[in-house]
Amino acid sequence: FDRHYSYATCGAADIFTGTHRLEELAGQTLNVALLRNSGGWRGAYSASGEHHEGPWSQWTGVIVDFLKEAAKEGGFNLRSVTPPDYLQQETLESLGSSNSFAQCVHSAALGYLDMCIASFTINTDRALAADFVQMGVNEVYMIVNTDDTEGTNDFLGNVSKVFAPFLVETWLFILFFVIPILGMLTLFHEFGNEAFPKASDQVTDQQTPSDQKKSNILLSLWSYVPDTLYNTLLATLRGDYDVPVTTIGGKFNVLAIMFFIVVVIATYT
Repeated sequence: FDRHYSYATCGAADIFTGTHRLEELAGQTLNVALLRNSGGWRGAYSASGEHHEGPWSQWTGVIVDFLKEAAKEGGFNLRSVTPPDYLQQETLESLGSSNSFAQCVHSAALGYLDMCIASFTINTDRALAADFVQMGVNEVYMIVNTDDTEGTNDFLGNVSKVFAPFLVETWLFILFFVIPILGMLTLFHEFGNEAFPKASDQVTDQQTPSDQKKSNILLSLWSYVPDTLYNTLLATLRGDYDVPVTTIGGKFNVLAIMFFIVVVIATYT
């Protein structure tokens, strides 16, 4: 059997025509539209700040410089033109937008222009209407840790991750200022009420129940400080504060404690 090599086998059926197509540009004049990009560095930029305005000497940018050099090397000419205004409504119906960039794409698709010079955002409608040339590649870098000294078996390293949401200074501020202040304010407002009574009944031990006697022991505010600090810290870790409060000041402090708990939980989630 006769065998013939096919360029389509490698997915580039017209690869052999590339040289011929470049040679056909020699002596030709291409109608191009210059569009001004507002940012970045890969697009086209005009000293006048307007689309299609000014001579080529006022236009700069990677794409503009590349096309100028390509025209010089390929021996073809560039003519700056403006897309027809009467295509504005048609562009809106076709591409969903009628700005200068969309109008240029639509004009190139219909053959009014050979190319549009600018950095474009390529959406589905534009990609279906015209061909785009990718002038650069955005590299994607993946950074991985190759240090074997920090393994998953590092107990201290794994434990420290629990406290990762806050800095060390923040944890010290929470443990030694926020929690004690909120707990002490609650104690100050509620001292003498149900949660922190000023007196406590004590029963004396006797041999028979009839001989037992009760006596009131006065309690100072400072006697509740250790339990208050413990309960406030426990409430922060548990996410609930179940000490009964009755005063307005105490209720505000409980709301502050619960809000602080919500902030901590939100930071972790």
